[in-house]
Amino acid sequence: MAIKNINQSCRIMGNPISLVYDKLIKGAENIMNNNEMVAKLIDEAAIKLGSFSTAFYNIQDQVVALVRMLKAWANKEYTDISPKAIVAVVDTLIYFVNPFDLIPDFIPIIGSIDDILVISYLIKTLNTEIQRFMAWEMEQKNN
Repeated sequence: MAIKNINQSCRIMGNPISLVYDKLIKGAENIMNNNEMVAKLIDEAAIKLGSFSTAFYNIQDQVVALVRMLKAWANKEYTDISPKAIVAVVDTLIYFVNPFDLIPDFIPIIGSIDDILVISYLIKTLNTEIQRFMAWEMEQKNN
């Protein structure tokens, strides 16, 4: 699904992080329009999920649900989600799998803190979308 003018609909105006945000949006657009790149992002997120321990345990189920939701969206199985939410998921997963983000992942213990904070914020922001997706999944299993 091509998403046009995503910069106009999702841009953070007047914010000093807008240049970083614009770069993330471009990366998200490129990934969202290429199923192979979506699959690679999903695989990288799954690998990184497996490397986290107790710091990530509390939100792990929701993160796994986000990855499943992106996969279902990419496969055109689940479409009851806004383009803005998909962009947020893709942007967050790009940040999550990037080892050279705000706090580089190679720094022991604190290297994961920024990843956890960014993902926690996404989960809080998209809680309704995540719950709706998980209900949809249960419905699919029961049918």
